[in-house]
Amino acid sequence: MDLFRAEWGYKFINKHGKKQVAYRRFVQAVDYIDDGATVLFKFADDTVPMLVELEKRFTTYEIEQVAQLSSQYAMRLYEFFMQNLDKKSGKGWLDISLDELRFRFGLLLLNTKKLKILKDVFLILQ
Repeated sequence: MDLFRAEWGYKFINKHGKKQVAYRRFVQAVDYIDDGATVLFKFADDTVPMLVELEKRFTTYEIEQVAQLSSQYAMRLYEFFMQNLDKKSGKGWLDISLDELRFRFGLLLLNTKKLKILKDVFLILQ
């Protein structure tokens, strides 16, 4: 039932000009049928528009560039860098706070092990 508990969040400026953070679930219903090992799920209403526009917003890269990346965090960090890359010059810059990075990684409530991994990644990059 991890799919049912999975959540995502996004930040935006609300109609009053205030920064707002919204948290949503990916699915609103999940059913498991034992006979046949079938899972049925319904995407949450807030998730459907994101899926429809996914092709416009995804990051592209060649598989050779990421083949050696072994953790999900390394892959996401690579995607963040690619999103900030100037295609013409081949240069880019990513200026992000640790809190913002945690949010983008979906580490809303970090446990000690995940926090250590994240800190180790930053030490390597410095």
